[in-house]
Amino acid sequence: MSHPLVSLCVLTSNRAPLLRESLETICRQTYEPLEILICDNASTDETETLCRQLMARDSRIRYLRHATNIGLYANHNSGIEHSRGELLCFFHDDDLYQPTIVAEYVDFLQRHPEA
Repeated sequence: MSHPLVSLCVLTSNRAPLLRESLETICRQTYEPLEILICDNASTDETETLCRQLMARDSRIRYLRHATNIGLYANHNSGIEHSRGELLCFFHDDDLYQPTIVAEYVDFLQRHPEA
């Protein structure tokens, strides 16, 4: 597992302004290969427009929108179900991330396979 695909699942619902800021930091990650899977739990704000715009600019982004609110746990499970990576990480739609955080996570896991 030298450079495994990492799936970053970003769960969101009606928090487009916060999501925009968070995705800016997520898209600046130094680690590759990376998949960014946005799991939208039936947002009624600008979330869908934002995600489709970002998806058109960044091929690492995939957008999964639920037509109805399926609840927090089911949205988590949909991220797990639709992720393609060997490694999976949940990122929150209201957090800002250092650009090396994913690389640091992968490095740690490779040095500590028992984790």
